This record gives sequence, structure tokens and C-alpha cells, in this order.
Amino acid sequence: MKMGTFHEPIEIRNPARRGKPVRLDALVDTGAAYTLIPGKVLRNMGVKPSKTRRFKLADGRIIARKMGLILAKVKGDETPTWAIFGDERADPLLGALTLEELGFGVDSLHRTLVAITTFPMCPSRKR
Repeated sequence: MKMGTFHEPIEIRNPARRGKPVRLDALVDTGAAYTLIPGKVLRNMGVKPSKTRRFKLADGRIIARKMGLILAKVKGDETPTWAIFGDERADPLLGALTLEELGFGVDSLHRTLVAITTFPMCPSRKR
């Protein structure tokens, strides 16, 4: 396991169905932007891909992957977020954008998620 990564239990749902959640053990990686779920898991939940995006891999290759909307729940908080349809052998990955949407930051030293205070808007200027 490299520095800055650890696993966190997550629950995901199809926002169109609101059925029973799927529980996964996801890798939290501070360098990953999006959440990635094996495509088979998303298809079995009835999640439909609604866009395709290009991604640059660590080895420099550019790939295209489908994405769909899911509900992700971590430590009791839930948010709608984009998920990449990963390869069938891909490990679930909890990405930085989903963590920010949930209001979590990463404590790399203790390998845990911590609640953060976010800045929702620019401060107003005095007139």
C-alpha cells in the first residue's frame, strides 16, 4: 500500500431505483479524481452510462471510459456523484471529487477520513 491510500467501506445505490445498497470496500487514493466502480456492479444495479470522458493513466496512455450517476454513502453521509464504469477486475476506488462532495478530507498519517470545513463561496467584498 502506498502512502496516502487506504480502504474505506462505502455503499452505492442507483438514484433512479433507490433499492438495496451495494456495499464495497473502496481504495481511497488522494491522486484519483473520480470514483470508479467495476462496470458489472454498476450494470447489475441498473446504472446507465450517461457520458464518456477521457482519462490519462499513470503510464501516459489516454483511455475513454463511460460514466454514470450514483448515490455514494460514506460514514453515514450520502451524495449523488459520478462513477466511472471500470474494468471487470478493477478494484472500487473512492475519488477526491466524491470525498469533497461528502465533506471529507484525508488524514494520510492515520489512514482515515475526516470531516472538513469547505468554502462554498467567495467572501463578499465590503462596499
